[in-house]
Amino acid sequence: MSEDYSGLKPVQPYFVFDTQNFRQEVCLRDGISHFYSFTTESEKAQRLVPDGCIDMFFEYDPSRPGHMHSYVAGTKLSYTVDSRLFHNEIFGVRFMPGNRPAMLDVTMKDLLGKRIESEYALRGDISWLGLMARETNFYGRMQIFSEH
Repeated sequence: MSEDYSGLKPVQPYFVFDTQNFRQEVCLRDGISHFYSFTTESEKAQRLVPDGCIDMFFEYDPSRPGHMHSYVAGTKLSYTVDSRLFHNEIFGVRFMPGNRPAMLDVTMKDLLGKRIESEYALRGDISWLGLMARETNFYGRMQIFSEH
């Protein structure tokens, strides 16, 4: 018996409502739902809803060019206000509901309601994260991610 994820929507509506400069590029291939980016006001927590998706976040600090913090996050089980405050620019990759990308060395269960540093969650060569850290363009980030 296979799982039916057709009722799940790969969206986090509060990313749109609670952030500034939100942009999104729908992909719908290779297990990726869409790429997105946003910035937030300092000291503002993020509201999250369950969507059955894994996200990969790349957090950029504009005061430190070339510096990036990256992590993988699993879906929440209920509406949550994330205590992790976003203060910087975020580039994200949302995978389709129920999809665990082959690049991950963790299971969906490992990620359920959690966030794991990318260097511990990814398998294989992670040197491409350095390319992601240096890239400043939304579409350039999409390209680097898609190639690796």
